[in-house]
Amino acid sequence: RRIAFLSYMVGSAGSMVRGIQVVNADGTGLTPLVENIYQAPAWSPDGSEIAYLGNGNAGIMAVKVNGGNVRSITSGLTDFDSYSGPSWR
Repeated sequence: RRIAFLSYMVGSAGSMVRGIQVVNADGTGLTPLVENIYQAPAWSPDGSEIAYLGNGNAGIMAVKVNGGNVRSITSGLTDFDSYSGPSWR
């Protein structure tokens, strides 16, 4: 089993950014997945992707857990106050 979490980390430009990292349940295998996100990582039902809210009005994005390209699911989401996170239902 793996755990996904939002954290501050050193980004590709060398500055601190918010990003999603995953780690094995025993604490090994820490892997940064994506940086410059807003909030709310959520696993896909099959465990192959994590959806999250991108920065600005990027909307809901998804990234493969084994790495790979980020894809856009929606765009233009700006009402962050009423947003509770992506749901795969």
